[in-house]
Amino acid sequence: MFGGESIHALDAKWRVFLPQRIAALLPRDGEGRPFAVLTRGLDRCINLFTKDGYDAEVARLARTAFLGPEGRAAQRLFFASVFHQSLDSSGRLLIPEKLRQLAGLVEREELALLGHDSRVEIWRAENWRRYESDNDATWDERMVAAAGPAATSPAPNHGGG
Repeated sequence: MFGGESIHALDAKWRVFLPQRIAALLPRDGEGRPFAVLTRGLDRCINLFTKDGYDAEVARLARTAFLGPEGRAAQRLFFASVFHQSLDSSGRLLIPEKLRQLAGLVEREELALLGHDSRVEIWRAENWRRYESDNDATWDERMVAAAGPAATSPAPNHGGG
């Protein structure tokens, strides 16, 4: 399970260092190097999955998001931007050009790496800071709403006195 936030610079060759808390959770490729599955994310970020996390996400999307004409369009766009990337010997991950463009990345800028349960989201740090600032004031309300109706319903009365 991924969690936490860290900021790392994107180098001139479009690589970003992955901290040990992320790299340690990645599976190994045939050469023994950690690898990740990168996909297009929401809100102009990039998703980084383990192989198992990616497989689970595809299964979840197949049951929900990929139904009907809109779903087929989402499916085509999603799978057209899937990349299997191994880390180099220094623990850096190359961000493919297509994903760089989709996320609006700029050479040598800071990236925010955000652990998000089964994935890591990779954001332009300035976009993440803005998103976090814009949403921070409503955090309590968003958490209650995300928990669903049970979180706002009164506790049941079990006939106690």
